[in-house]
Amino acid sequence: MRQLLLFILLFPFQSYSQEDNTHCMQLYDNKNYEEAYTCFKDSANTVLDYYMCAMLAKHFKETDEFEKWNKLSLKKFQNDPLSYTYVSLLLDENSKEYLKIIKKGLKKFPKDSTLLTSLVNIYVVKDDKKNALKVTNQLTDLYPKVLKYEVTKATILQNMDLNDEALASFKKCLEMDAQSEIAIYGVGSIYYNRAADKITEANATEDNVI
Repeated sequence: MRQLLLFILLFPFQSYSQEDNTHCMQLYDNKNYEEAYTCFKDSANTVLDYYMCAMLAKHFKETDEFEKWNKLSLKKFQNDPLSYTYVSLLLDENSKEYLKIIKKGLKKFPKDSTLLTSLVNIYVVKDDKKNALKVTNQLTDLYPKVLKYEVTKATILQNMDLNDEALASFKKCLEMDAQSEIAIYGVGSIYYNRAADKITEANATEDNVI
């Protein structure tokens, strides 16, 4: 299930404007990491700048600096949900700190789709299907026309062997996008498994008659 679901976590980098640290990012893109690190540190202004500082500090194994930039980001940009998302992306998804940051962000921004998808992924990694479904239901309630959330819901339901509910959810996906490969596969697999079960039952009945 994890492989099917982790696709929903989007990395929400914002587009750069002329006022952003385009030069710093160009240094990073060109793999001039030390220069990029210095550049971002000297001109850190946006939540993405702080993320880049923390990420590069982690790359250079500067633990104190890594923690410092994360704390500064959460303090300075506490009213920006991206801050919680960016900080979480730099943490081990199995760690308590990762879950703590996501939940802290959701207390302030309970409808933020990126934070909610991050929480779904946490539960997927932990194979906690019940809570994964609970949060995914929040996403589909908040954003009923977003295909990837409905696909995720259907996939979780199928993995919980709730096939009637999964089938209804996959069909809803196909109403949104008739070409959705995951939804087509999901519907097909449910019907295939049902047919296989009926064939097995029929064969068993014939054997008993003989």
